[in-house]
Amino acid sequence: MTAPQQPSTPLSGSTGLPPAAPFGADSAAAPGPGEVPADRRGGPADRPPTPPGAEQTPPWFRPPGAPRPPAPGPTPPAGPRRATTAPSRRRLPIVLVGAVVALVLIGGAAFFSWRYLEGQRYDARLAADRAAAREVAEAYLGALRDAKAAAALDTAAERPGNASLLTDETLQAARDKGGVTGIRVGEATIAQDRARRVIGDAGTVEVHYQVAGQAVDVALPVSRVGSHWKLSAVTSRVDLGAGSPPRTVFGTVPDTTIVDLFPGSYRIATTSTFVTLAEPDLIVTAPDPLGAAAQHWTGGEPGLSTQARSAITDAAHDSLSACLGQRSLTPAGCPIAITTGSAITVRPDTIRYTLLDDPWPGAEVTFDAASGGATGKVTLHYRLEAAATSGNVEGVVRQDYSYDAHFTADLQGSTPVITWK
Repeated sequence: MTAPQQPSTPLSGSTGLPPAAPFGADSAAAPGPGEVPADRRGGPADRPPTPPGAEQTPPWFRPPGAPRPPAPGPTPPAGPRRATTAPSRRRLPIVLVGAVVALVLIGGAAFFSWRYLEGQRYDARLAADRAAAREVAEAYLGALRDAKAAAALDTAAERPGNASLLTDETLQAARDKGGVTGIRVGEATIAQDRARRVIGDAGTVEVHYQVAGQAVDVALPVSRVGSHWKLSAVTSRVDLGAGSPPRTVFGTVPDTTIVDLFPGSYRIATTSTFVTLAEPDLIVTAPDPLGAAAQHWTGGEPGLSTQARSAITDAAHDSLSACLGQRSLTPAGCPIAITTGSAITVRPDTIRYTLLDDPWPGAEVTFDAASGGATGKVTLHYRLEAAATSGNVEGVVRQDYSYDAHFTADLQGSTPVITWK
């Protein structure tokens, strides 16, 4: 049988197909010179041109998403094409943003550096103020310990108004009796606003010391005066109490009853040796805040000692004895006043007074705060004997008397002065 003859022209529908390779031949022939291997022909540029007469893609056909073909126009002249790069429209904004970011970073770094330096300067100023406040507290307590009144006053922001007792002599006596010892100065606290970098002009310093063996823990107030730190107060105002006799501090009479005293132990007395105080020891532990009211000294109640009572009764005894020795029915300044009728005449040179018992064991003596002296009462039993006449009759008058006699005692001098009422 003869094989059918192959048509000389391609069948309909096979236009553009390459001739079939013989059976058993390689599907990809070896590439010729300058040709691309078949396994690397991935794009239209690598494909062989379409044979003449082959069916072409209609010009009106455009797959979805494909770019629109350019409008027909004159063909540019042939010649070499120069590669050009269009300037990017995003480059300028990126550069500006980068510059702004750089400026912000530089400014932020400068700001934080300035804040850091300001913080360091603030901390240094605060530390210096704290140290100065501690130093003035140390100087004040050291002056009290060493009995240097002028040095203690130099630490004051405002000097006390009454300085009559703020002397080395008084401070020395206070130290000998029980002054300031065992000094320890703690931390200083200064008013401040760290957020605003503001340091105030007031604060406190924690201190510890002893006065007459008593432990004292106190925050001493300090304030800035010009460029220096000072103590807001260095003394305590004490009301020693009014009345007579006047009070004394280690034997010195102050100008007023309200006095300023440094911390220390003081002995308070009166100008009378016969008047004692209930609690003569006054201990000032710390200075009072500036402008504080004077503290009333509760130990200032005066009274009479046992020796004072004995001295007063002895003086009254001597005064009464002098009265009884007078030759008068009404001796001057005495508790005796005897009257007789007009018909009886007593011879003064014959008058004799005799005590019938000893009145002094039962005598009463009390302190008089109003006068600063003492008052007393004694019950007298005595007899009057005297020669007398009644008309033309001579005789002897003998009469017993009993009553309470009152007296006062002035205690300002070295010996009580008795006055009978």
